Amino acid sequence: MNSPYLFLTEPFLKQQGDLQLLQASSDCSAVEFPFYIDKGRILSPAKAPFGSFLFQNEPRPELVSEVLIQLESLARKEKIHTIQIVFPPDCYQPEINVWLQPLLVSAGYQIAWQDLNFHRQLTVPFETGLHRSERWKLRKALQLGYEFRLIAKPDWDFTYRFLLESRERKGYRLSMERKDLERTFRLFPDAYQMSGVFYQNQCVAMALSILVNEEIEYVFYTADDVHHRKLSPVVLLHQGLANHCREKGVRMLDLGTSSMKGVVNSGVATFKRNLGATASLKSTFQRKLS
Repeated sequence: MNSPYLFLTEPFLKQQGDLQLLQASSDCSAVEFPFYIDKGRILSPAKAPFGSFLFQNEPRPELVSEVLIQLESLARKEKIHTIQIVFPPDCYQPEINVWLQPLLVSAGYQIAWQDLNFHRQLTVPFETGLHRSERWKLRKALQLGYEFRLIAKPDWDFTYRFLLESRERKGYRLSMERKDLERTFRLFPDAYQMSGVFYQNQCVAMALSILVNEEIEYVFYTADDVHHRKLSPVVLLHQGLANHCREKGVRMLDLGTSSMKGVVNSGVATFKRNLGATASLKSTFQRKLS
């Protein structure tokens, strides 16, 4: 098994709130299910891109079934009306999802929605999968002196304002307050990375990425300066991230979802496809209890 996903590790989960845990084990394997109770719902996760099950050693379906029985018992005792589990994208663990997701369906869970997620394998050069229009923008930006840089010590006043303005311009909001973003960045310095594209020492594009585990890096936020959009510095941003990740031994760059509760943003999806990314599904399961 790969090293645990950051979002399922105890240090990350505990800093989010009132964590609870169910577990089952055998002589050679164990499974844990971290969750939160909020307003009559069991949620996995609370404030993370995904939750689901954390396996130790060989994943065992019978142990998951045992945890699901515990979960139902707890839910009925606490008069919980909904259990919600957000899975990681299918590309993370296809060999597990092939049996894990059908197991949930057989236990009475239904797919509430599926989001469209995009990722790039880093076994080939970044330019290989680029659409010709994005390849032109990348080449032109480099010719004009745009450059990718890692940002070791973010200026949080500028950083948060830059992220917020870019998101609001596109009709989105930031899922994290500034204090939470800064605190999480400080608590996990080896996992959280800020990077940017600069033109004449001015930041014109920015990304916050997270090392999910030793093989997967997740692009959590991206933002850009509208005045430089003609050359799409976000393309150079992703090239820089891909090269940096490859140097660290990371095999996959997760570009995130292009939908919200199953409703696809076609423009964002097209852009990620133009970056050479491959689509997979990120499923949210629910079980309603009467």
